[in-house]
Amino acid sequence: MFEKLPPLFLERVKKILNETEFEAYRESFEKTFMPSLRINSLKINEENFFRFFSKPEKKVSWAENSFFIDRKSVFTKTPFYHAGLFYIQEASSMLPAEILNPKPGEIVLDACASPGSKTTQMIAKMKNQGVLIANEFQHDRVGRLIENVSRWGAKNTVITHQPTSSFSSMVHFFDKILIDAPCSGEGMFRKDEEAVRCWSLSNVKTCSSTQKKILRDLIPALKPGGTLVYSTCTLAPEENEENVDWILKTYPGLFELEEIYFGKPGITEFEKNQYSQEVKKTRRILPQVEDSEAFFVAKLVKKDEKKEISPSLSRKNAFIRQPNKNLVRSFQEEIKIKNLENLFQIGYRVYSWGNLDENTVLPVLPLIRPVYLGILAGCEKKNRIEPEYPLALSFLKEELENSVSIELDEENTVQYLRGAELKTDNLTKIPSKEGFQIITYQGYPIGWGKLKEKKIKNLFPHNLRNKI
Repeated sequence: MFEKLPPLFLERVKKILNETEFEAYRESFEKTFMPSLRINSLKINEENFFRFFSKPEKKVSWAENSFFIDRKSVFTKTPFYHAGLFYIQEASSMLPAEILNPKPGEIVLDACASPGSKTTQMIAKMKNQGVLIANEFQHDRVGRLIENVSRWGAKNTVITHQPTSSFSSMVHFFDKILIDAPCSGEGMFRKDEEAVRCWSLSNVKTCSSTQKKILRDLIPALKPGGTLVYSTCTLAPEENEENVDWILKTYPGLFELEEIYFGKPGITEFEKNQYSQEVKKTRRILPQVEDSEAFFVAKLVKKDEKKEISPSLSRKNAFIRQPNKNLVRSFQEEIKIKNLENLFQIGYRVYSWGNLDENTVLPVLPLIRPVYLGILAGCEKKNRIEPEYPLALSFLKEELENSVSIELDEENTVQYLRGAELKTDNLTKIPSKEGFQIITYQGYPIGWGKLKEKKIKNLFPHNLRNKI
């Protein structure tokens, strides 16, 4: 792959790395890429997780509950993937969320969120508490984000499909913001030939301009004392140190750049450009050093600023409505879950607020117009509400121990995940009452089925089938 890299790109890399580092960078292309995995601490701890799998020898040193693995398929070709017990995530991309370190109860924005690796990482760090708004501007990437957040069991997340300018008027709203900006993708060259083919210096400059616009849009939305983490998966200084230097010069005295004690310090000059010495506090993750892909991370803390007036936001809005009480009562009785409360409706979809604070979220709904929030509990169809996949995945194993569910063995689970209708003849325990049932594997929910006349109608989402 190294010999396919654009000559101009390599000339630029030689100006960023010293001779020894560049040779090590070249050699990194000859090594086998090691994928990595992050355990979903909301659903399972490390000890119990490695009762199902052999424990890898090498941990990801900069991220909690994370390990380098030999082969993804050992994990992804199992039902545990569909139970949301882990996420396959590139190791260096775990660093930004670790640096941001969102806490339970905080209001957080993941500005460029899809496919959801950092979103799910932050949901776990927040222990499913507070408010996490995960935004994705590209329409064709929103579905994947919803899928991954649902599988993870999110209860504190709002998903939006907006330009970042939509958040500019939410002055001082967020405690923390993560901008993992769209970039030229130079850090992906070891494993992504398409990124290599698409590379050009003009694209680097276009990305740099786009990144500055995103930063300009979102800086007003960060509270004084709040933290902004900016990251990319590229080596280009125009997209990295230059943008951090731009923040410091465009907003003089507004931000303090905090040192990150992991990785290689950022550079202060490139070609004819000079950057602030403060930029040394940023960090570069290099593939030859960390056995991972190239990444850049900066952490900025916003100081007190002149008081700005937030737009007047009303708690009342027409974006959501209350579902029909009779339909809700029938729904709760049919799925046999009594504590499902605080339901609301958007279109034909019925949601639960989950762990979201209504007083925080309701006033901003007209601004951000979410495509998903809380927990998608069901959909209204033919004058009834039928349960949806995210509701099943939102339950913990412990919460289902005293509830009605159907446990499948591995063979039947594989058939279920492929979309097959199941017979109850060879199942050890069958609920006495027919109707909607949560389907579990090893006690962990994976979806819904409908029990009728000794058969289980398969309600696993069609777009997720045949992935095992």
